Order: sequence, then C-alpha cells, then structure tokens
Amino acid sequence: MDGNYWKTVAERGRPVVPSPPPAPTAGGPEVAAAGSLDAPRADELGFANLALGPDAKAAASSLLPGFPGRHEIAHLNDGHLGNGKSWISNGEPSWAEIDLGGTYWIYKVATGSDSSGQYTDRAATDFRVLTATQDAPDSEAKTWTTVARQGGSAPLHTRTEFRFKPVQARWVRVALDAANQSQCRLDEIEVYGQKDRLPLDKLGPLPDHPSGVPLRDYERQLRVAFLGEEYAWLKTYGRADMDPRLTEYVRVWEYPRHVGDDQLPLPPLPSAPKLDGQLDDACWQAASCGVVRVALPADFERSPLVDQVVHAGWLGDDLLLGFQFDRLLSGHLAVVSTDDWQGCGVIAWTKDGLVFNTYTTEDDGGGARLKVRETTPLKGALSDSFTVCEVRLPLSLFPHCREKGLRLGLGLGGRYTSEFGRPVGFMFSSLAVAEEAGSSGRAFRVRLSAAPKGQPVTLRGNVAGLDGDFTLAPGQSKVVEVPTERGPLGPQRNLTLNDDSGECYSLHLLRYDPLERPLTLMAELADRLEAKGLDVGTERKQLAQLLATQTQSLSAAPPDRAAEREASFQARLAKRRLLLRDPDLAPLERILCEKRHNFEPSHNYSVLLDSAGGPGGSVNLLEIPRRAGRLEPGEAIARKLFDAGTGIARNPMASFDLSRVYFGYCKTKGDYYHLYSMKPDGSALKRLTDGPFHDYWPCPLPDGGLAFITTRCKSRYLCWRPQAAVLFRMDAAGNNMRALSFANLTEWAPSVMDDGRLLWTRSEYQDKGADHGHMLWAIRPDGTCPELMYGNTLVQPNGFANGREVPGTDELCAIPISHFGDLNGPVVLIDRDKGPFDPAAITTLTPEVPWPGAPPVQECFREPVPLARDYLLCAHAPLDRRFQLYVVDRFGNRELLYGDPAISVLCPTPFQKRTLPPVLSDAVDRADAADGQGEFFLTDVYRGLEPYVKRGQVKWLRVCQEVRANLDRLPTGEYRNDHPEFMDWYATPVHKVSGPFGWTSYVAKASWGLVPVAEDGSARFTAPAGKVLYFEVLDEHFNELQRMRSVVQLQPGERRSCIGCHESRNDAPPTTAFPKSQSLVQRRVASWEGKSFSYEQDVQPVLDRNCVRCHDAKHPSGINLAGTLDADKVPASYRTLVSRGLAHYVDWGYKSSPEKLAPRTFGTVRSKLFKVLEAGHHEVTLTPDDLLRLKTWVDLNCPLWPDYMNRELRPGPAQQVAKAEGRR
Repeated sequence: MDGNYWKTVAERGRPVVPSPPPAPTAGGPEVAAAGSLDAPRADELGFANLALGPDAKAAASSLLPGFPGRHEIAHLNDGHLGNGKSWISNGEPSWAEIDLGGTYWIYKVATGSDSSGQYTDRAATDFRVLTATQDAPDSEAKTWTTVARQGGSAPLHTRTEFRFKPVQARWVRVALDAANQSQCRLDEIEVYGQKDRLPLDKLGPLPDHPSGVPLRDYERQLRVAFLGEEYAWLKTYGRADMDPRLTEYVRVWEYPRHVGDDQLPLPPLPSAPKLDGQLDDACWQAASCGVVRVALPADFERSPLVDQVVHAGWLGDDLLLGFQFDRLLSGHLAVVSTDDWQGCGVIAWTKDGLVFNTYTTEDDGGGARLKVRETTPLKGALSDSFTVCEVRLPLSLFPHCREKGLRLGLGLGGRYTSEFGRPVGFMFSSLAVAEEAGSSGRAFRVRLSAAPKGQPVTLRGNVAGLDGDFTLAPGQSKVVEVPTERGPLGPQRNLTLNDDSGECYSLHLLRYDPLERPLTLMAELADRLEAKGLDVGTERKQLAQLLATQTQSLSAAPPDRAAEREASFQARLAKRRLLLRDPDLAPLERILCEKRHNFEPSHNYSVLLDSAGGPGGSVNLLEIPRRAGRLEPGEAIARKLFDAGTGIARNPMASFDLSRVYFGYCKTKGDYYHLYSMKPDGSALKRLTDGPFHDYWPCPLPDGGLAFITTRCKSRYLCWRPQAAVLFRMDAAGNNMRALSFANLTEWAPSVMDDGRLLWTRSEYQDKGADHGHMLWAIRPDGTCPELMYGNTLVQPNGFANGREVPGTDELCAIPISHFGDLNGPVVLIDRDKGPFDPAAITTLTPEVPWPGAPPVQECFREPVPLARDYLLCAHAPLDRRFQLYVVDRFGNRELLYGDPAISVLCPTPFQKRTLPPVLSDAVDRADAADGQGEFFLTDVYRGLEPYVKRGQVKWLRVCQEVRANLDRLPTGEYRNDHPEFMDWYATPVHKVSGPFGWTSYVAKASWGLVPVAEDGSARFTAPAGKVLYFEVLDEHFNELQRMRSVVQLQPGERRSCIGCHESRNDAPPTTAFPKSQSLVQRRVASWEGKSFSYEQDVQPVLDRNCVRCHDAKHPSGINLAGTLDADKVPASYRTLVSRGLAHYVDWGYKSSPEKLAPRTFGTVRSKLFKVLEAGHHEVTLTPDDLLRLKTWVDLNCPLWPDYMNRELRPGPAQQVAKAEGRR
C-alpha cells in the first residue's frame, strides 16, 4: 500500500494511555494518575478550599436538562474536576455560585470548563468572579463585588486560578456572559481562604485590578483574531495537529498534512548526568536531539507554536532523556514505547516525583475504565520553572528496543495532539545527530558525532557539503552548517542522513518567524493596491521598517520572544490597516446580519428537529465608518432592528431596493418559523406566513416575489427523522405560494444569480449513499429548468451550502459541508469552466479547514457573500464556537470586522442597493398545464453511453419516480415532525434485511411506463409533473443498460430537452440531421405501473404462479420464494432474493459512493436470477408481463413496500394467515 489511497483509521495492538491532564504549576494540584482529577483540599500556602467545607452549598441560575449524574449543580463543589462531574448552564447569561455557609476572608478562586483537557467546547469567554456577604439573584445587584474578570479573550478551558486582594465573602459567584457554545460548563469552583484576616505578606504580589481590564475591548478582540489566523497558518503549513474528528473521517483527504517527525540515532553517552533538572552536564553533548512542535493558541502574548526538545542517549541498561519545554503543556511529559508500542507508558509528574505509568482497561460494570497497571518511580528532576527535565528509565521496560527502536511522544496537551504525542523516533546507533544552539536565519548548525568506542560511521546527506560520502572516526564530532530555505513560516530545512548500515535519519529544522507570513502578504497586498491606483508609500515605509525588525530578530540568539510577539502584532496591524483601504471593500460600510446562538444540529438538515442553540439574538444593521479612505471596524455600531427575545431570528435579507428586510422568526424555540418583513429602520413589522409549517431563508426575487425554504411540502426527510423543507415562492405579501422544487429532501440557501435564476443547495439520494448528495443547483423563478451547477458525483466534500456567484468571474463561492452538523466548513471557489463534476474546479481559500467529512463546529467558516472579484464577507469562528464577521480574500488575507462576545454573529450580507437581474418570463404556457403533465425531448441517448453501449442497442426508456414520504396529519391539524424509529418508516426495512451488495432502496419507487427510443437515439414523450423523476435505458429485452443517479422534475406544462445520457455537461447539441422523434410518442404503461411499486402485489404473484410449487419453506437449499411473512414482516421470497444476492442492486448504504457507474454494471444484467431463467429452469416460462415485472422491480433497486407506513403497523404473519383463510 503506497499511502496514496489508504489511510489508517484504526490500529490493532495500540496500547491505552489517558488524556493528558493540565500542566503542573508551582504548588498546584497533583496530576491524577489515570486522567481523572481531584480538586485540592488546600493550596500551596496551606489555605483551605472552602468550597469543600461541610456547610458549603452550590447553586446556579439554570441547568442543562437531560444529563443526570453527569451534569449537575452539585458537581460545582464535589471535589472532582473534568466533564464527567460538571455543571452546564441552559444558556447565557447564567451564573453558578458557592454559598460557603459563613463569612470568610478569601483571596483566590479557581475554576475551569473541563480540566481533564478532553473537551474544548462550552468554555467561558466572558465572565466575572463576584463576591458578596449578602446574596442576590441579580448579578448586577450592588451587593456583588467584582474581584476578577475575563472578556473577549481565548476560552477558559482548564483549571485557572484568579488571585485578588483579600475580601470578606460568604457567596462566591461566577457570572457567565458568553461561552464558545451557548451552554457554558464549569467543572468546579474552588475558593481559598480562612476565617481570620489573611496575612498579606504570606500571599505575595496580588493584582491591583480585576484581571482582563487593561486592554481595550476591540484591541483584545484583534489579538484573539490575529492569534486565530496565526494558528490557521500553522495548520496550513503542517506545523500543528488537525482535529482528528475531522481528518479521520473515512474518505476525507483534502486537508494539510503535518510535516514529518524527527527520526534519529540513539547514541551511547560517555557518562551519566546528575539528573538535577539543569541539563548542563557535558555528557549531553554526545546525545542526539530532536524537536516536536505542537500548537496551543491560548493568548497572543505567547506564541501558538510550542517547541519541546528531547536529548536522548543510553548508558548501560538505562535510557537517559533530557527535555527542554518552551512551555510545559501537561503533567504528562512524554509517552515512551518501542517502535511497535511495546512497554508503552507515560512519564508523569507528581508532587512526589517523576513516575512511569503503564495503563490497562477494566470493566467495572459501568463500562470500560482506564486504570494504572504499574507505576515505576524514576530517578530524575523537573526544574522549578517546569521547563527542563532530566530522567533515567530502565531499558528493560521496553522489550527488544535495541532491535525495534524507541518512540518518544512529546507535545502532550497540544491542541488536537494525540494522547500519545507527536513522535521522535530513535534507533540504537554509535552516531549522534543534534541541532546546535546559535542557529541563524541563514544556516542551521547540526552536530554529527561518532561514539568513541564505536566503529567509523559513513554518512551521506541531502544538502550541500553532505551530498557525498564522508566518514566520522570514533570519537570525532563535526558541526555542519545547513543552509536554510525560505519557508512560509520562517527559515526551514529538512535534513536527511543515510549511514552505511542502511538507516535513514531526519531532522525537520525550523526557525519559526511569526513575521514571515504577515509581511509576505503585506508586500503582495501593497503591489495590488498600488496597481489599483492607491498611494501606498506610507505603508511601504512601514513594511521596510518591519522587514528590518525581522532581520534583526532572526539574527538574535537566543530569540527575544516578547519582542518578537510585539513585532508580529504590529506587522499584522499594519497589514490590516492597508487592506481596509481597498476601495473594493465599500460594500462593508453597512452589513445586515443576525445574532443568534449556533444551531449545531445532529445533521445538516435537522435544524428544525434537534438544534442545540437556545433562544435570543436579533436582526442587526452594522455600520462601519470610513475615515481618511480606510474602514474602521473598531468603531462599528450594531443597530438592533429586531429583538428576537425568547425566540430566534434567522436569515435576514433585504429587497433589491432596500425598502424591506425579510427574515424568518420563531417566537419560542420549538415554535414554527414564519416569514416577517420590516422597514430598514425596524419599523412596520409584518408577518407574512402562518400555519403549521416552518418558513425561513427568504430570498427576494427580481419580479418582486419572494423565494423561501419551507416544510409546506409535507414530507418526511427520506433517510431520517425530521420533516423535509424545500424551495417555494410567493408574492411579497405572502400570497400565491407554490412549490419551485418537488424534492423529497431538505434544501437550503437560495440566492439570485446575475441571469435571474436562483442558485440553491438541493439534496438527492437517488440510488446512492445518503452522505453525498447536497449539491449546488440553479432554477428559474417559475420552478422550471433545474440545472446542476456543481457536484453530484463527488465523494468529498459531502455537499455545498450558501453558493453565490463571484462578480467578474465564472466562479461560485460556497462552503463545503458535511452530511452532519451545521453548514460549516472551509470557504472555496468553484470554477464553472471546468464543468460540474471535476474536483479540480475547487480552490480552497481557507485550507486549514478540512473538506467535510465530519462537521466542524469551530475553526471554520460559513455563509460567504462576494463583495468583489477578490473579496468575500463571511462568518468565521477562529478559535472557538463563536462566529464573528470577517472579510476574506482569495490571496490568503482575513480580517475581523465585528464580533459580539456573548453570541454568534451570522448570515451577513452587504446592505446596499443591488442591480436588478433580468426578470425571467414564465416558461410555462398555463394552458398546457391543465393535465398535470410535462414533456421531455431527448436528442441522442447514446451521447454519454458510447462506447459501452453500441448504437442500436437501446430500445426503451423507463420513466421512474422516487416517491415522496408524505407526513401524517395529526388531530391538532399539525403534521408529524419526528419519526424516532426512522428505519421502521422506510419503504424497505434495510435494518432487517440486506444482502451482499449492501442496502436496497429504502425509498418507495414507481414506474410510469416505457418510452420507445428511435434508431438515432431520440425520444419525445410526456411525463407526470410535480414529481421526482429519473430515467433508465433498456435493451430490447428490457434489461437495464444505464440509470440516472440524479433526479429531474417538471412543472405542469413544462417542456424540457436533454442531449444524451450521462453525457458531458459541456457537450453542445449535435448539428447533424433532425432527430427522428419529432412527434410525441405514447408511453407504454402496464396495469401495475403509474403508481407506487409494491413487491407483494406486483412481484409475489409472479413467484406464486411460477416458482413456489418447488421453492417454498421446504426447499432443500433454502431458496424459499413463498410470500410468507417473517417476524420482521418481510416476505420470505424478498429475503431470499436480496440476502442471497440473486437480485443485483446499487447500494443505498449511508456512505455508499455517489460516483458515476459504468453501463451494465448493476441491475438486471448482473442478477443471477435472470441468468438462471435465461439458461432454462425446469421448463419455467414466464409471460412477457411477468418477466417485465421482475426486471422492473430489480431495476427500481428492489423496493419492498409502496409506501412509508410504520413497519410496526403493517400486517404480520398472523394477519396474513387470517386474510388467506378469509379468501378460502
């Protein structure tokens, strides 16, 4: 396996280790051995944790329901840290508090979201720590004193201490204003102090003000935004780990790969180090040295890239390791094992010293739990600053390590870094390879050494000076200058060395330079703006000064990290100010947007069923001033046009002339969304729709009407529980509603194209897996001529949302989406000139976000709207789940415009008058619509089939229907909105019966008859309108040659034409002779066609007449073709034909491929059943009608039932017997 088409999704034999706990702090809590944490009963100064006192009680403003035992108010002071014993609010603002049971002097409070580090959601971003001697429900009451504050910064994930000047308090409250998800989690509130006044001299320095106050709010937001962008660069260029939930999803390939890991020799050391945590012994000069780099974007003042260095060697029977931590991220220092995981364990810090823990799992009746199998105390030391460590491990812990080598995992606690760490590999050798200190921006210094008592070592490398064989004599050491290459994140070089034993070693050298990327982008931006006629002289001077600072910084040894961070901030600020001068950004001066909590549904189509986000928010008009030719987002004002109150407002959109603003609104969560309109100042509010339906996503049309998404189709979403919602239109007053789409699956995000058509996301599952069918389509405003714009046969991404045209190009912008979760993902451009099926048409503007796959909930984008050829307005969640408004360009720039610390800001559109696209006339003659039919004209069916199908072989075209799953009307007049046992509502119970080819169609199907195809491949025929149709082409024996795995529809009276079958969408119509099918031909419709196909009514009688006399329950080979129902209510014959593979079908399984299938690779021509019949089977001769029934069933993909009645309500074996006896 070459790795090009394979990925590791599971690894047999990998051991278990716990998630890394938080890093130790001076006097901090002990790190628990197996990943669960206990809150300290006292701090390092001996002051008690008063929250654990016998009289202390917890209280909170709310509690997320549905998680007893896991999320409870009592967990706020139960002494256990971590998600499993935590409290979660039911929406912000909220509060949680501890009543200490009496008045105490306190000076410190500690809290966190999930101090185990396992979960990063639901973390507080804006909160205050309040104290009082008199309780009050209102956190704004004057009885409360603010002792600590955090706002507009990175989320509070793990246990964090807040120190303040001592105060007297009985109640200690954490008042939560915002989180990276609307329901905030706290795993514990700790309070430290005593009854008597606290001695200040013992407490040490204390802040003079509540933390978080000094920085201005918008500058603080900018620092977080800049940090998010820097972190995105680290992911893009392979220096940070990716979220494994996204990248390990099957068939997801489009994401940045991490640069390689160091692979080094493990040399003998000449003597033993003192192991005092200083790493200053001379013996370490003979060690190899590797580096692991991981990311932790916590705050801008500290680099998001964290270096952890390991020095390694062996002496006698011991492994000797020295660590240097740029930042220690966890109480787990390293994971050590052989290369094949033997002996795997964790070097962990405890208050009693360093230990090596190995782990196992056991089931105590409540599920598998991790526990320490063995603890080995280690000789070693960790420095007081927690930045240097030396340790010795017995090699006997790692069986056969001299042959297999060792793996050291570092960077534990990095964002998305595995609990096993990023590896540095070591093979026992007499050679040592290490980067020396003092490397400059021009060259890395690498030391190569041969052990004094070893053999000579011959090496060959991949850089100048090492590209020929050279030999190190025993005891010889050589320092090599390795020239740097300019990398996107600073000077870099990948050094490889091969020795004469065949081993290959590698060092991935990097001098991280946080100025490199912003200055490169700024120089390119200055060139573009100058070409537009702007004077950028001032900015070029700034750029020159920053470049000089960069040069000076790169030459510093050691680097001045604080100065480097400040310089990078100034560079980002300069680039930002330059970009905001671009005149193409004029549409940003007024932005219509919504504030709401993230929906975060389980599936992309289930927002109406199970969205997590709570009520609240508003429709807003954001005004960004322009001063001296530059936008000033820091001075933006958000004017509230509509307050959602206890409800939710969504998808605001202004009319072309800005006279009205339309939006969807539900008065309370769970109520119906209806469409509303108002004037641009928020006045003259009017409700446009009503009834037991959800109406949302309004889209003003050039003719003055309004397109929208609605559940008025009264249909269940075919593969799961919720109602479906599709594209409709109405007039501006809410009248004359009619369906534009007749789809059976939910659709999204209509927008108007320059040619007057609507662009929207349409879903379809026609004989393919459910994950892949959410693609971009266009349709005329009268519902005619739906046309695929892009996708449909792509495996990844699963789909696209919020597609819009990019001005001045043939591109679309969109968000690739998952089948699951919210409509989040990267921002992409799609080049329509490359056709609708070519993956190469996609250009990703935000490559750090993987193509979904699994749905991202943070570090992602949504709802892009083009401003000009090069700029997009969108919503972006850079580090947590809170979306903010950004401008993004096609060259790699992104800038924060506006964010609300308490709630996401979404669905932005420029609030400016738009050029009215052409009003497309109605394409349907209403006089032709009365019979409920439409018309198709096929030019040449062989276009797209050749050479697989030769001319003359196609004789018939079958018109097929994917039957809608109509909703049950309830006694209240409403429609069933949930189907929890969803598979029992399928037209085939694929959870009860399937076969070697996967799932048959769980959607009911219908055949509307056969159309004769002329010799030249043409056909002209009518078909029913208002239905989801597709076609099959058949030979003279009614065997299926090819099938549409897409769908088509007709409005009543509509006439449509197509060139061929599966032909390239770029093909032009033929210019040869007129097709022979100039006049309509009648479809040949059998008595059992023109309605939903029923296996029991249409196929079983054929088997009863011809097969059951031999093939019943007593058949010696078990081929039972009787219609007897089993306990699952499945006929015996159906189970036999499907489960034994006698009928061939296309897999409907959830992840089944949507890729185009070659002709003759499925259906009747691949079915064993017909091969047996054609060969002659015991003189069985079927009538033409019987044979057509069987072939139709197979080529409809073997549906069982003609409808979607719940399986539990269908007749079972007893009713079948009673019915049969009644007939007798």
